[in-house]
Amino acid sequence: MRSLFIIPFLITSFTAVSFAITIHVPADQPTIQAGLDIAVEGDTVLVAAGTYLENIIWPAVNGIKLIGSGEEDCIIDGDSLASVIRFEEDLGGIIDSTTMIKSFSLQYGNAQYYHPIDYGGGIFCYQSSPRLENLMITNNIAEDFGGGIYCEWNSNPNMVSVTIANNWADEGGGIYLSSSNPTMENMTITDNLADSYGGGICCWINANPNLETVTITNNSADNGGGIHCYSSDPILENVSITYNSADDDGGGINCYASNPDLVNTTITNNSAGDSGGGMYCMTLSNPNLENVIVSSNSTIYSGGGIYCRSSNPSLIDVTIEDNSATGEYGSGGGIYIYDESNLSISNTIIRENSVALSGGGIYCREANFTMIGSQISGNTADGNGGGFYFIYNNSYSQSLQDVTVSDNLAASGGGLYINASSPSLTDVTITNNEAIGGYGFGGGIECGNLANPSLSHVTINENSADFGGGIYFTEACSPVWEHLVITDNTAVEEGGGIYCSFMSYPTLTNVKITGNSANFGGGIACEEASPSFVNATIADNSAIEYGNGLHCEDDSHPVVENCIFWNSSEDEVYFAAHSYYDPCTITISCSDIAGGLDGIETNDNGTVFWLENNIDDDPLFCDPDNDDYRLQLDSPCRTDVCGFMGYTAETCDGEGVEEQVPVPSQFGLTNAYANPFNPSTAVEFSLSSPG
Repeated sequence: MRSLFIIPFLITSFTAVSFAITIHVPADQPTIQAGLDIAVEGDTVLVAAGTYLENIIWPAVNGIKLIGSGEEDCIIDGDSLASVIRFEEDLGGIIDSTTMIKSFSLQYGNAQYYHPIDYGGGIFCYQSSPRLENLMITNNIAEDFGGGIYCEWNSNPNMVSVTIANNWADEGGGIYLSSSNPTMENMTITDNLADSYGGGICCWINANPNLETVTITNNSADNGGGIHCYSSDPILENVSITYNSADDDGGGINCYASNPDLVNTTITNNSAGDSGGGMYCMTLSNPNLENVIVSSNSTIYSGGGIYCRSSNPSLIDVTIEDNSATGEYGSGGGIYIYDESNLSISNTIIRENSVALSGGGIYCREANFTMIGSQISGNTADGNGGGFYFIYNNSYSQSLQDVTVSDNLAASGGGLYINASSPSLTDVTITNNEAIGGYGFGGGIECGNLANPSLSHVTINENSADFGGGIYFTEACSPVWEHLVITDNTAVEEGGGIYCSFMSYPTLTNVKITGNSANFGGGIACEEASPSFVNATIADNSAIEYGNGLHCEDDSHPVVENCIFWNSSEDEVYFAAHSYYDPCTITISCSDIAGGLDGIETNDNGTVFWLENNIDDDPLFCDPDNDDYRLQLDSPCRTDVCGFMGYTAETCDGEGVEEQVPVPSQFGLTNAYANPFNPSTAVEFSLSSPG
């Protein structure tokens, strides 16, 4: 009998596994397009050295890596027929950074004919975000947008070590971005051209790229030679924007309703045919610049470094130097700000900028302006305002705090020119500025045309001009200033420290005016003006001709209260003697005048209103040879009736009294009789003790 054995079989189930492969071109496939067309996700298409005449349409597969042998010897040439590589609209947004194009040169693409194939000469991306690495994208053309690269509708490619050079388009010669936020790292964008906007990069509506360690150089366009931003907010860090040019506005950067952030960035040697050599900001643009250098840029008209109109820039730790506005009406060598802009500046240096007309450092018109902890130095204007030019700002706010304005040069207003404006200056030093040109006014400051600036704790020293070495007031300028030091200024003609003219009525309180010199009015000169001095020390000033302390002419009426006049000779106050000048007056109360009434020469052309409690005694300064004009404790200028005379209540040992000026309750006229045969009359007043 036969036995039946049943042998069990083990049946194993196998699951198919897909492995990424490498497709070699031309070994496995004759063209790059053919290699891509058979590739699946994760495959690599590896291309050997050579030149490939192709216009590639990327397949609907994500995660393909297209890698060449190197930018120098692996070239995809569009043959001037169409874009070199296109990620078309029908891909549906599937392409992300796992898709890679690496180590190629892409050249001679030509995006032409009609939308959208006339966008993106080198690479066209629609809702696609591949990684682009070690690429050279050169000599491509787009009839409309994006000569080198075009990105639209949430296309956010990651670009690393890419050079984009010698491309052309109507907009975005190098790169055009719309509603896209790519990252760009270690890139060079150079020698690209746009007929309209953005020679290097054009960011158009919600395009917010992030650039780090990028060089944008030698690009050109009508507007935005380096970068043009329209309603976009790019971020730039460690970026160099150099030698770009715009026929119109924004040689380096042009912003319209945009908010770029620039950190550790340089904007240098750019030029504009109209405005904004370095940067142009228009219509609600709010750029933020931190640790940025803006230098050696130029424009014809306005804003050699930066131009802002209806915009709100913020500058922190910025250096703006050696920029220029060279045309006949060139203004704002460093910065031009206009039309309800709001400029905020802190810890910034603005130096050695120049203009043909006004505002060597900063030009500010109809705008708000704040500056803190900054330096304005070595700027020049052939016209007015070497350091600052403020005009038509009375309805706006400007303030300077802890600022140094030095070594600036202009025809008038060497340091600051203030016209129909009312800036506030606190803890500001204005030194070694110059106004030249035969009729140079206001070496430190020129203030006129209903200007009413506010100054507190300001030092104005070692400035020079033809008229008003330190300050020139004119045209109904009537500010109220306090705690000023006006020293060692010089005027070729009149007003070494201060020159007041043409219906100006400034009031200066707690002021030291010392060591100034001029031909007339070593300390102060007045012409058709009526300044008031309260608690002023006017000492050791000198005039070559007349008026060591104060020179008055032509209907001037200064008022002096609690002051010290102690200058280099008996000629403390001098009224001009010319018969064609209207008479002057001076009103003096509670003051120490060297020589008393004899120290005032009216030349029979005016009246001295001499109140009680004036003295002619050595004020006993602490150490005037070393510029210490505080009072010794036993000074006759420290009185119970008048309080203290001079600019400070502090004594040599640092003690002081409350700074107040007693107000008399009554006064009376004593023995004053008109003399029809004498054009001047000395009038004495009696004052009751205050209380």
